[in-house]
Amino acid sequence: MTQRYVEVFWTPFFDEELSDAAEIIFQAPKPLFPLLQEERKNALYLKCPAFIDNVRNSYAVLSPFDLNITFDYPTRSMNIDRYGQKFFDLFCLNRGADTVEGNPYMATLPIRILFFSKENVEVTSGDLPILNTSSSQNFRVIGGGFNISKWYRAVELAVEVKDPLQPISLKADEPVFLIKFKTPNDLPIKMTRVKLTPELRSMARSCITVKRFRPGLKMAENYALAADYIKAFWRKD
Repeated sequence: MTQRYVEVFWTPFFDEELSDAAEIIFQAPKPLFPLLQEERKNALYLKCPAFIDNVRNSYAVLSPFDLNITFDYPTRSMNIDRYGQKFFDLFCLNRGADTVEGNPYMATLPIRILFFSKENVEVTSGDLPILNTSSSQNFRVIGGGFNISKWYRAVELAVEVKDPLQPISLKADEPVFLIKFKTPNDLPIKMTRVKLTPELRSMARSCITVKRFRPGLKMAENYALAADYIKAFWRKD
C-alpha cells in the first residue's frame, strides 16, 4: 500500500506550572499555503509550481497570548508587561549576557513546541516575512534544524531584536514564526496533537541538557547517543 502522508506528533512544551492553560491556549501550527490563500486572495504566485514547492510542509506558529517584551541594551535587561516574575523565569530566556556589544540583542521568547515522529523527518525554524504580522515586526528568528525522529527537543522562538528601544508585541493567534518539515519523498504532513506527558517532558529535557556534559557534539553524534533511548520509547507502544 502506497504511503500517503507522514505523521508528526506535537504538543506545547511548558513547565508543570502552566499545564492547565497551555493545553488550551497553544493552538496547532497552521499550514502556510492555505493561510496565504486566505490572506492573498487571487495572488498569481499562489499558482506558481516553484512557489508551491517552496512552501510545501511549511507551517506558521501562532502566538498563544498577548505579551509585550521590552529591552534595555546598556544593562542587558529584559522585561514583560504581564503574567508575573514566575512566568518570566519559567518561559523567557534573557540572552543579554550572551549579546556581544554592537550585535543585536538576543532573547528566547515563551513559545515552545515539541514535535516528534516515528519517521525520518527534519524540522527547521525561521522568519515568516511573507505574512509580516505585527507580532513579528521587531525581531529576526535565530533559526535551527534537527531530525525529530532522532532528537526530542522543543522548537523554541530564539530571536535577535531589531530595535531594543521598541518592544516586541506578541498578539494572540497571530502567526509569529515559520517551521518547515522535510519528509521522505516530500510526503505531506499529518499533524497529530498529543498530551505532554512526564515522559515526553523528561525526554526533551534530557536532549537539552546533554550539551552541558558533552559540549561541542555535532547533531549526528547527538543522534547516535540518543538512539537507544528513543527506540525504548517507541517499543512501549
